[in-house]
Amino acid sequence: MKISKISVFQKDLPYSGGGLAVGDLSEERTRTFDTFNGTVVVVNTDAGISGSGESCP
Repeated sequence: MKISKISVFQKDLPYSGGGLAVGDLSEERTRTFDTFNGTVVVVNTDAGISGSGESCP
């Protein structure tokens, strides 16, 4: 069995809780996020087996 195809999909997803501050909460080191990008990877094989994985911070 060998990998025949790898597909990667990315989409910006809105953060439903409003803005999220990440950092040490000092003004110059904190960023506010309204969206995160979600990534899905699909791996297909020559045997007809496929698998997928998802990541979003």
